[in-house]
Amino acid sequence: MGGKLSEARRRLPVNVLSNMTWMAVNVVVGLWYTPFLISKLGVAVYGLVPLASSITNYLALLTDGFNSAVNRFLQIELAREDAEGANRVFNTSVAGALVILAVIIPIAILAAWFAPQVFQVPSGHEYDAQWLVLLTMLAFAAAFLAGSFAVSSFSAHRFDLRLYVNTICLVARIGSVVVMFAVFSAHLWQVGVGIFISEFLALLGDIFSLAPFDPAAQAQAGFV
Repeated sequence: MGGKLSEARRRLPVNVLSNMTWMAVNVVVGLWYTPFLISKLGVAVYGLVPLASSITNYLALLTDGFNSAVNRFLQIELAREDAEGANRVFNTSVAGALVILAVIIPIAILAAWFAPQVFQVPSGHEYDAQWLVLLTMLAFAAAFLAGSFAVSSFSAHRFDLRLYVNTICLVARIGSVVVMFAVFSAHLWQVGVGIFISEFLALLGDIFSLAPFDPAAQAQAGFV
């Protein structure tokens, strides 16, 4: 346990710097990206973007309890350096997440289908709104599944890995939208594609950043 505390203290400056950098990047990008979308889509159409995101906030109320419970027990097993116990918790969490996803995906399809009827969608953008809602909810599903994999980097005090993954995902989300807007005419569904690409890359990043310098941690995460 002393080694864990020592490692946490040693990495504290890097972790603090990583968090501050991520906050600064988010602020700077947000100040540019939102006006960019509004200028391309218009205020009324852009308003559907945060609206679609609000749907996932309600779903998060259902999944946060699951993630909190799983992460707590997984952190305990990792702190104990109990590879077998951590592996058991991890496998159970992934299985449980897949069951919950089996429930979320049909909800996502229904929400996307009825989005034009439920929300005040500007005329002519009904199809785009459906795709935006569907892709946003599928992105949420990917982020939910990634939660089990992300625990390892937090437990290893590797906030710098979180910064790398988050930055790559942010660049992918915004870059893909900018490219699509430049190549094609701007449409709402393209924003949904960017959101989904970002969260899918985050899932891959969490999988491949499973404490890469600690083979034991990979065993604990079920990869060995």
